Amino acid sequence: MNMATTLKKKMENAEFVIILCIWEPILKSLQVASKNMQSVNLSLQRASTQLESTILIIEKLWNQYDQILEDSRYLCMKWNIPFKLSETRQRYPIKYFDESSHDFITKYKEDISSDFTRQLIIIKGYLSSKYQTNHLMNMLIHDLADTIVKEDLTSIFPDVFIGILIYLTIPVTSASAERSFSKLKLIKNYLRNSIGQERLSSIALLNIERQQTNYINI
Repeated sequence: MNMATTLKKKMENAEFVIILCIWEPILKSLQVASKNMQSVNLSLQRASTQLESTILIIEKLWNQYDQILEDSRYLCMKWNIPFKLSETRQRYPIKYFDESSHDFITKYKEDISSDFTRQLIIIKGYLSSKYQTNHLMNMLIHDLADTIVKEDLTSIFPDVFIGILIYLTIPVTSASAERSFSKLKLIKNYLRNSIGQERLSSIALLNIERQQTNYINI
């Protein structure tokens, strides 16, 4: 009873109502992105595009803060909650292009050199002078890799090409790994409790890669 009373007091607060009004549209936009991120054939670039659109929806809430306050004030009046605010919103610094590339170099310092940022700036100018803006906007990361290979630019921009390869091989989500563990639970049940590790790994691989297994004549 005391816990319920304490929880009720925390919920009867203007800040809680504001947070409720903020999170409701955020969770709606994240629900669509969350479902798409669990797709088996999802690429890193499509995931990035999906997240960018979701981030854009969330960023619009920043300009709608006054409207959110009005909605929160209305709910507080409806629920007989005093509307009192004492703290201001916290602002975060903007991260610029060179800072992001520096973080990438630091993380993959064994694969790319400190010349990565310079090569990015040069190849950006090269592509802008050769292709139209609409073509560059629709260019996928795979297309950029093909362009570098076809025009024999790998020796001129080696760090950019290695960065693209790293980008293409980074796992998008952990959904595939989670599906693998779910499949293991179905394989190693109480009837197969004594199965060996090698046999378990082989059966799990056949089940996880079942689309390729169907083409194998066993």
